Amino acid sequence: FETHGIRVSDKTVGKLLHQLGYSLQAAKKTVEGKQHPDRNAQFEHIAEPDASTDRSDREAAAEDTQPRRSGRFEVGLGYQPDDGFIAGAAVANDDLFGSGDQLALHAMLSQRQQLFLLHFADPHLGGGDLGLSIDLFAREQEWPGFRREGEGGALTLWRPIGRHTSAFLSYRVEAVSIAPDDSVAVALARAVTPEASLSTADLFLSSLRAGVEHSTVDGSFLPRRGSSAGAWIEAADHRLGSDADLVRGRVWGAHHRPLGPFTLHLAARAEGVSSRDPLGVPLSERLQLDGSSDVRGLAPGALGRVDPATGMALGGDLLMTGRAEIEVPIWPGAGLSGLVFADAGAVLDTQEGSGGLGASTGVGLLWRSPIGPLRFDWAVPLDGDRSAPRFLFSLGGAL
Repeated sequence: FETHGIRVSDKTVGKLLHQLGYSLQAAKKTVEGKQHPDRNAQFEHIAEPDASTDRSDREAAAEDTQPRRSGRFEVGLGYQPDDGFIAGAAVANDDLFGSGDQLALHAMLSQRQQLFLLHFADPHLGGGDLGLSIDLFAREQEWPGFRREGEGGALTLWRPIGRHTSAFLSYRVEAVSIAPDDSVAVALARAVTPEASLSTADLFLSSLRAGVEHSTVDGSFLPRRGSSAGAWIEAADHRLGSDADLVRGRVWGAHHRPLGPFTLHLAARAEGVSSRDPLGVPLSERLQLDGSSDVRGLAPGALGRVDPATGMALGGDLLMTGRAEIEVPIWPGAGLSGLVFADAGAVLDTQEGSGGLGASTGVGLLWRSPIGPLRFDWAVPLDGDRSAPRFLFSLGGAL
């Protein structure tokens, strides 16, 4: 999960205009406005409609003066072989107390990971273009041989630098702990000189992150056209109070476009981390393949180095993923589509000169239903000996 800035939707823009009084003025229809529709938004004070205004216009004007609901509630359900059943929920208000501020609480639970996120944002700090957001989070993730637990927060400032582009600067803190599995803990206790990357010491991370994001997609979830891209670089330094000295970076991009009756979806991501500390990058901050979230059909930690003595996934310092998907309409009127996809990923340890590559392909079924997107995927790993074909399922947009 990333919350570097807020991408304001058309609905949110409408609510902001409503706070300034424009949408209400433009929606009322007077007799003069009927003759000159372009003038409806030009009057600061508009008289009440008289008897000559027809009933439908009066009802429309009265309806528009009622307070608009800005709260929303979303739920999501899913299934992955490694996570089991996944449940997610989000409660949000995009116009808190009529101020234009945004407040959201998001939770996701599965047998492998849990996430709780509280997000507050003021998209127009002081009435200007500068935005501010505050995030508080707690997250647990289980990897082969250990469990990573982190609690922290982030303070982010962002502003638009173009029609579809924004830049952001964030200060982040996180308290991280590693809980090894029982068998791993025994093996570590017996090791005379355990590998430095197996350190399970607690960490406090304090870092600065700066980046840029660009998006022209037609929707934040399951877009059909447009592109999105971004990059950030982050530095955790002892001078900021951090226990580890780290430099991390990520670049990503996605593209969606119609191809006749079909829709093409492409996405790619690359991420790296390095450290000047003598022990190198701590285990908790090494990069791991997040299972089917990165490459459908592969297990979490399936790529990258594994410690032979403990079976603990050591990950790497460079992660790359990519996916391509063709959406084929089956019943356009009902929002039903078929899918054909191919995914690929790599986790490399550039210091050790080792790593792993993986890929999968498969088919799926997508229904953009009235209660949210419903999706089924059947993924087949192409390496043959890592795992059998896997069935994936998700419902809703809160995961």
